[in-house]
Amino acid sequence: MRFGIGCIPSDYRDYVEWAQTAEATGFSSIGTGDSSTLWTDPFVTLTLAAQHTRQVELSVQGTNPITRHPVVAAAAMESLQLVSGGRFRYALGSGDSAVANIGRPRASIAEVEEYGRAVQGLCSGQSVTYHGESLRLRWAERTVPVLLCAEGPRSQRLAGRFADGAVLYNGITEDVVQASLDNIEAGALEAGRDPAHMANWWPVVFHLCPNIPDGIEAIKFSLAGTANRAFRHSLSDKLVPEHLHAGFRGLQDDYQSSRHQQLGDHDWNASLVDKYGLTDYLVRRFAIVGPAELCVERLHELAGFGVTNVSLSLLTHDLRGQIETMRKLERDVFPAFL
Repeated sequence: MRFGIGCIPSDYRDYVEWAQTAEATGFSSIGTGDSSTLWTDPFVTLTLAAQHTRQVELSVQGTNPITRHPVVAAAAMESLQLVSGGRFRYALGSGDSAVANIGRPRASIAEVEEYGRAVQGLCSGQSVTYHGESLRLRWAERTVPVLLCAEGPRSQRLAGRFADGAVLYNGITEDVVQASLDNIEAGALEAGRDPAHMANWWPVVFHLCPNIPDGIEAIKFSLAGTANRAFRHSLSDKLVPEHLHAGFRGLQDDYQSSRHQQLGDHDWNASLVDKYGLTDYLVRRFAIVGPAELCVERLHELAGFGVTNVSLSLLTHDLRGQIETMRKLERDVFPAFL
């Protein structure tokens, strides 16, 4: 099992140490998000990481076709490949807070595919057609892996058809993991591709703590954000029990994208998971929370489901806290997976 980690730095004073600690403590990948009204620019963030690390992979997760033209995105991606020596990868979705906060609709799955294929081609030095225009990066030399943020059957099959991997935000229970892998395999086989060559990552809301009830309280804001994103278009297709459907729709109606995943401003969104009776379900489906021995047990369980790459969201209020948690993981969790 390989481990990834992400953060959204509000400033860069501790970020270099954060990135170097992630690499030194055994993480295979570090990433950041893309939501311009809320967070620092991901390409600036990862350029800084690239300059101060040597081996760890670098990833922008959850970018979208709306806020960046594919030529602009591909140029930034190629530049990061040059700076990092080929360690960069790019995860594309339909758009969440990034587009909601500028009043634009999220991209359709057809738009995501057109955009994803365009940046793939541009980063390979090919001429591509996008929205009827012929485009080319004349200086592109390094291929950039493009992953798809895939939460439902259609996007998972699409990932299998053309992407280099998938970021699977739709849960870590056995039935969900198996359905996701089946959908990816089906899409890959349709396109004559080998799904074994894809790099699939499972994000986990992760909180290492001695007290489980307090830990759950700390992650509620992230569970709300995950529920708002993962179940936007459908519920039954994503294996959500019917008796919870009304609760999820209520949460989505009340969710405030302007406060999406904000560590210091999350009381409103956090309150929604209790308001609609979703807390226990969301913890089981998306989270690992508790002391080290329980976290090891749960991660071994995921490995048994076929999960090989896990991206941990460490929900501390500052990078110093994350640095300390990474050191605890190196000591108390990662040795179980060597």
